[in-house]
Amino acid sequence: MEIQTGLRGLAFENGYEILQDRGLAIVGMSPGNGYFKEDRIDDLLKYCASKFSQVRIMIADKPAEHTYRAIGYTSQKAERKARLNGNTLQNHSQKSINGILGDVKSVEWKDEINSNKFYQNELSRVEAMYGENDCFRREVRETTRSVLEGILKQGVEIESAIDEGVHYLLKELAFLSASPEIFETERVAYVYHNRWEVYEHFVEGKFDGQKRSDLGFVLVK
Repeated sequence: MEIQTGLRGLAFENGYEILQDRGLAIVGMSPGNGYFKEDRIDDLLKYCASKFSQVRIMIADKPAEHTYRAIGYTSQKAERKARLNGNTLQNHSQKSINGILGDVKSVEWKDEINSNKFYQNELSRVEAMYGENDCFRREVRETTRSVLEGILKQGVEIESAIDEGVHYLLKELAFLSASPEIFETERVAYVYHNRWEVYEHFVEGKFDGQKRSDLGFVLVK
């Protein structure tokens, strides 16, 4: 594992500062994403614990229900797949946490995020921006398209799938935007293994004119 250095943009600049200050990192994990194998999760969490004073693991199992419904699963099957895949990530993470000396915790979406007032307020704002801001809506839909293309069940129409699938991204983005208030800290760095341009642009204020000094991005591979 190593941090990707030299990346340009406000999100990465903030991320490098938070890293230097040994601040709080949010490690995002996507249910069903084959990248997150048990050994890789262990390496990732141990590495982050050595670089940051606090690590919070965000497993987006409830939002993932939207992705599975978009693919073509029934609501019942989508809920089950999201729960089971989320549980697998949770179990692997907890096994790793048990061997780490440091402030590393997993956040339960259903119990700790869904009902959080800061998250709910930000979700309302982000959803409103999706409805009103053409640039934001276009980027959210294109990002969702890139995830869904090639994995839809037979007969599922791509634009209808995107209509459902965007809610995964909107909920994850709302959580990250609200995370400094949720965790009662001045700044947070989101840790992931791939670039996420819509988040980078969100931090830069491209969509609403609000540059976010409290949100960072750190790529770890």
